[in-house]
Amino acid sequence: VEGVAVGKLWLSRVACSQDRVHGPWVGGIHGGEKNGAFSVVLSGGYEGDVDEGHTFTYTGSGGRDLSGNKRTAPQSSDQQLRGGNRALAVNIWRSLPMRVVRGYKLKSEFAPSCGYRYDGLYRVKDMWPEMGESGFVIWRYRMERIEGQEGAPWEAQGWKGKEDEVLAGLREEQGDAPLIPKGTGTLLPTQRAKKAKAAKGEPKPGKGEAKAGKAKAKKGEAKAGKAEVGASRARPGRAASKRLKVN
Repeated sequence: VEGVAVGKLWLSRVACSQDRVHGPWVGGIHGGEKNGAFSVVLSGGYEGDVDEGHTFTYTGSGGRDLSGNKRTAPQSSDQQLRGGNRALAVNIWRSLPMRVVRGYKLKSEFAPSCGYRYDGLYRVKDMWPEMGESGFVIWRYRMERIEGQEGAPWEAQGWKGKEDEVLAGLREEQGDAPLIPKGTGTLLPTQRAKKAKAAKGEPKPGKGEAKAGKAKAKKGEAKAGKAEVGASRARPGRAASKRLKVN
């Protein structure tokens, strides 16, 4: 992508999308069955993913129940070779490169401490189906970094400290919640901590309080209803009656 160097950092997936490096705010694979995959994000969302920096294994999408706005869930059915999974297969058949972004949720020594980072171009070298840890079929892909491009971010001396400085600057500039859409479950570590703290500090009402609240609400509704009925049945005053007769 023009203007985006290897090692570029973002605090959110939305900012990464705005720079056209990886389009979806939530999905891990960007692409389709016709043109192949343009990019993937490594966020440690699937069982058994292994990251070795210049190479990594990647698990396809699907086979999980993500209803109720869940970001992750256990494997509950077989993955199918369609959608993003087939897009990655097209990259093998046509030898197409794709962009790779690593996220802070990835359990890897190569991942950033916060946010998301562009790590350059990779090729899909191999793919195969296998039985996952949950007992369902998953699709595996082996990715390999393309030679002759900018060096990998983790190869630079003191790279973690330098990245933390950049991330601190982004936080100061954009705040703790930069361009994060509500309802996607995309929260930075500081936001999750604040949310959990707020939840603990707000005691839930007991059964007695809940019942009293419901009863009070019903009484209020009943009074409002009677007032409306009374108003509709009220007889017109003398002045109003005279006007009716004249008309």
